[in-house]
Amino acid sequence: MRVGAADEPQPAADRVVDVSGLVLVPGLVSTHHHFYQTLTRAVPGVQDAELFAWLTTLYPIWARMDPPALRSATAVACAELLRSGCTTASDHTYMWPNGCSIDDEVEVAREIGLRFHASRGSMSIGRSQGGLPPDSCVEAEPTILADTQRAIDKHHDRSRFAMTRIVVAHRLSTIRDVHRIVVMQGGRIVEEGAYDALIERGGLFSRLAARQL
Repeated sequence: MRVGAADEPQPAADRVVDVSGLVLVPGLVSTHHHFYQTLTRAVPGVQDAELFAWLTTLYPIWARMDPPALRSATAVACAELLRSGCTTASDHTYMWPNGCSIDDEVEVAREIGLRFHASRGSMSIGRSQGGLPPDSCVEAEPTILADTQRAIDKHHDRSRFAMTRIVVAHRLSTIRDVHRIVVMQGGRIVEEGAYDALIERGGLFSRLAARQL
């Protein structure tokens, strides 16, 4: 899209939209979402719960999620985002029970028209091994890696202005060689610099990296 000056001749275009009397604003970007959790917003027992109690109460409910439920949750989340002016969203779904897959989310986001950065998250440690989620909600690591690669091969679009990209969550140590890291908290930039410099500074980035050791 191009917005020209009023006195410029009208350029050639495949489609021209008359916005006389209207105000154009850029689309907002949501950088953190869990689409599937729209299904359980109103569960009474967790409205004031602390994080671990909230998770352990909802995991058994999420464990019963199937592809139609995930697609419905994605549709609701995308519609709410678009109605609030958000045109790009990053979603992190990390459990895929009962045949759910990232394909369900990608297909719905495409149908609705939301620019979608889908994170193929995962959990591999269930309750029997000391984790919080039921064992039915976790995946074996070879399965995680194989399906992540499948999702990238099938859906990731590297082109500029792509509508669909696949994101893979990673440990902070994997970005050691990145030239510049920007650390945000509460919507504000709190640190920036190279990996080693941020570690030595002992701030937020350093504390987050230490938690992953």
